[in-house]
Amino acid sequence: MALGERIQELRKRRNLSQEALADKLNISRQAVSKWETGLSNPDTKNLLLLAELFEISVDDLIGAKPEETSTVCQEPKKRARRTSRIIAALISIIIAGTSIWLGVRRLSSTVSSGNETPGEYTLCWVEDGSSRQHLEIGIRDGSFPWNTTLTGSDTSHTSGDMPGVEFHTVDCKNIVISYARNMETGKETLTSMTTVSPNHATARGIKAGDTEIQLIAAYGDDLLIMPESYSSKDDFCMYNSLYAFSGWNDGYHFVVFYMLNGQIRGIKVQMAEDGGPAYYVDNINTFRLLNGKPDYSEKRDPEQDILSKERKVYVALHTLLNYSLTEEDAFPHRNTIFTGLQCIDWPAYGRLGEAGKEAETIQELFNWIKMQESLANDEIAGLQLALLSNLDGIYTDMYSHVLCNAFFEEPAVFIECLNYDPDNSKNSKNVVMLTVYGAAD
Repeated sequence: MALGERIQELRKRRNLSQEALADKLNISRQAVSKWETGLSNPDTKNLLLLAELFEISVDDLIGAKPEETSTVCQEPKKRARRTSRIIAALISIIIAGTSIWLGVRRLSSTVSSGNETPGEYTLCWVEDGSSRQHLEIGIRDGSFPWNTTLTGSDTSHTSGDMPGVEFHTVDCKNIVISYARNMETGKETLTSMTTVSPNHATARGIKAGDTEIQLIAAYGDDLLIMPESYSSKDDFCMYNSLYAFSGWNDGYHFVVFYMLNGQIRGIKVQMAEDGGPAYYVDNINTFRLLNGKPDYSEKRDPEQDILSKERKVYVALHTLLNYSLTEEDAFPHRNTIFTGLQCIDWPAYGRLGEAGKEAETIQELFNWIKMQESLANDEIAGLQLALLSNLDGIYTDMYSHVLCNAFFEEPAVFIECLNYDPDNSKNSKNVVMLTVYGAAD
């Protein structure tokens, strides 16, 4: 078992999410995800912390075989092992690297034009009379387009949470490809493929335009259905229900079929961001198929969802962005945003968006605030109180422009709000300084 698979197994045994494990180690969730998918491996410090957390030795964690011991020398060897932990820790990275390399070998796949059978998490096509081609999710050999005929416009970005990794998205006309490149090793990992074209099919021959009956005939009871899904302008196609395939033994990938009125409108093949199966039966929103039909026999009512303060603001923002609301209906969502600014943990808020785009997620909120043509007094006061949160670094620089914009829109109200809380003069001073900084920038 590769090191990443071992970490994932031990994490799940303790019923820990990736985010919970990351909090215990004081690292990002993305770092845990990269370990479990084989994109990177823990350093010595984190190997020791993981071993302590899971209550096992470093050797057991990385899968090293214990030395054989005799009954005569059992106690001396135990003492020797205790005194050699530092040495074991130093060589653990080498062993871990070997384990991950072996895992990569299992995950890696190549593009073929012959009779090789493609894996489940694959899209296949024939283009311009060429031979049959296919691409599979996972670590690739070489660089994009990995010996295929794919071409298109490539956009890329980097993330502070994943230094040394570039994230690329390529629009190849009938298929959109996303992949990550390790800038140190040059290795590229295909993370997702989306298509609405009937020219691209899954390994079982299902494509956009096929019917629900054809889909179930091809995948049978291996499918899960999410009947309560809804269409969103943020997705690449319209849909009103989803079918998902995610083999438990495969661990990292899934295929989602976007359905509109009984017909497939789009297909997504993607590596699960949390390093585990993307969909599971919860009998609330997701149901197993039984003889080709959703099994509602164990349907449960949803538990009360307790949202974090960050997620409350995130949900309120996207409700305002995605729906045309009257002023009355929009008010509670606006109030959630402006009263929540002073309580937000900004790194946690950034992680609610797309992995690798934490700064862009926060910038989306700031841009929405700047676009508001008029702000009420209490909303401007809420903007000023945001400096009581953990804004720092690049986020402070971004927020200075939000304050500056609010000042120029309503200068009298802005100044009046500075005196709302006389006992918090320090925050008012910081607001003035940051607003001036934004104006001078």
